Amino acid sequence: MMNCNTRGRTRRAMRGFTLLEMMLVVLIIGLLAAAVAWNFAGQGDKAKIQIAGKDISLMASAVESYYLEKGQYPATLAALVDAKVIGKVNKDPWKRDYVYYAPGPDGRPYALFSPGPDGQAGTPDDINIWTLGQGGSN
Repeated sequence: MMNCNTRGRTRRAMRGFTLLEMMLVVLIIGLLAAAVAWNFAGQGDKAKIQIAGKDISLMASAVESYYLEKGQYPATLAALVDAKVIGKVNKDPWKRDYVYYAPGPDGRPYALFSPGPDGQAGTPDDINIWTLGQGGSN
């Protein structure tokens, strides 16, 4: 014959989880999900910055090819398409046009950049052909 303590534990084990236990499990899962989301939050912007850098590098190569062929830098990026140096000019990852003009500032032959995430030229988040690979966001 079973004593009272054994019978009580058996009934409790058969009932399943209590509401408090279920809430605790849901809370723990929520905290883990929040931690994962926090770790991945900035990855989208980093990927867009890398894409913009690659696009700008490819367009700069096309600009230099145009220069070697024509002896002058193109007036616009559309001139690269017209000369069949590139197939088309993409928009930057933020769906804005890349900025190009020749001659460029500071005695450089041209300027080629994306205004970056904030969409404003001349701010620290610009992705510029002349500063690519020098650290920071570009």
